[in-house]
Amino acid sequence: MKKLPMALSDFSTLSQISYEIAKKLIKMYPNARMGEAMELEENFPIRWLMESSNHKFEWVVSEMGSMTLRLAGDFPGKKNPPPIFYLSLGKYEGERFLWETPEGSPIENLEGQIRQLVEEKINLFLRSETESD
Repeated sequence: MKKLPMALSDFSTLSQISYEIAKKLIKMYPNARMGEAMELEENFPIRWLMESSNHKFEWVVSEMGSMTLRLAGDFPGKKNPPPIFYLSLGKYEGERFLWETPEGSPIENLEGQIRQLVEEKINLFLRSETESD
């Protein structure tokens, strides 16, 4: 499967795919303030807070095809905390767009794997927190 460069004509597709994944993520990881009742607007970036294991996390889905989960809160000296979970869209032969890991590996069946992938990263973060205490 050959990876292709993005073109200006791909931006509306990236936006559409990003909006669709945000709708799925909010159902899997409801907004800590509003639950699943959160109305998603098509204004990007789409952001919401979730809670897991007594930690608050923030989801950020961008119009350009990325989803990020990071620790929520203020971090002195840093604009944004580092991501705990991150995927971005890549373009492939046959006009296919696939979510990719930070290393550039495409994920063929994201919907079947996303909960497991996110939970693995959250657990890795939680383990690193307890090891550093």
